[in-house]
Amino acid sequence: MMVAAVQHDIVWERPAENFVRLAPKIARAAADGARLVVLAEMYSTGFSMHTERTAEPVDGPSAQFLVDQARTHHVWVCASVPEQTDAHGHPYNQLILAGPDGTHGVEIWESDGTSAGTMLVKDIYSGAGNSSPTVMTNVNGTLFFIASDGTATTELWKSDGTSAGTVVVDQINTSQSNQYYNGPFQHVAVGNVFYFVANDGIHGEELWRSDGTSAGTYLFYDADAGPNNGSPNYFTNVNGALFFNAFNGTNGFLYTSDGT
Repeated sequence: MMVAAVQHDIVWERPAENFVRLAPKIARAAADGARLVVLAEMYSTGFSMHTERTAEPVDGPSAQFLVDQARTHHVWVCASVPEQTDAHGHPYNQLILAGPDGTHGVEIWESDGTSAGTMLVKDIYSGAGNSSPTVMTNVNGTLFFIASDGTATTELWKSDGTSAGTVVVDQINTSQSNQYYNGPFQHVAVGNVFYFVANDGIHGEELWRSDGTSAGTYLFYDADAGPNNGSPNYFTNVNGALFFNAFNGTNGFLYTSDGT
């Protein structure tokens, strides 16, 4: 498979101008035989720290540009986009891989390394909408991830690699869309359990765990008791023990857990 890496002179914090600059470059890469076109990180805005100006909704123009280019040129297009689930959520740097099928938005796919074995697993947000799966984590052969089906807020999902086996595990907070946090150090598998950060609207940003069932998905540790944020981070599996950092309201501490 031919991969084309496209670097362009980014116009700072002006997505529309960057779309104009990139469209012919993607078209040329596709015409030259590329099957995957990789753009720069935060390709539409530059690596700006002014996320109040640059962060877009999940189905924003920068994500849609990638989907449109993939559909138009029948290629895969990959780039990262600054996204934010709502006006009060944490902006994050979202990697998007848009597929060339021309029907679906940003969804979960699988591949065995061949063209014939590369296929859509499930169209979670039906049609051209983007479910934007993130924090994808392998927990002993089951894939856990966060996505939205377009009818509610984001939910915790799991998949066994089949459409029928790709299902919602639980919805922790129905009142807001930014209940999960998808930083690169805020989720980890330990044994058969998926540990992650969520906000149920009562306890703030805290450590949760899931075994893939609704009953087995619950707040694991409330580091800063009550509605304050313990903000656990740097999750690490050390020989079956979970290590992480969190704030107890006064200081930050290194924690460890055996799962109880």
